[in-house]
Amino acid sequence: MGAMGGFDNVWVEITCPECGQVSRKTLGWLKRHHRVECLSGHVTELDTSAFQEELSVAERDYRRLERDFQDLRERLENGNEEE
Repeated sequence: MGAMGGFDNVWVEITCPECGQVSRKTLGWLKRHHRVECLSGHVTELDTSAFQEELSVAERDYRRLERDFQDLRERLENGNEEE
């Protein structure tokens, strides 16, 4: 999982409220689209504003964690376990 858009390739399932059919989309796709159409042709409008905000927070926290692990790895490799 890369730092930029690290969750973009994560798959989620969206159930059609009309027919119950499940559509699979990536989080990256959901960032760019607000409508999902199932194979039966039903269109579901998505309110992704809260999702977008929470995903941004999660991605920021993930990047911070990646940096912290990289810093720890470098300190351990250099023999500086405590800093």
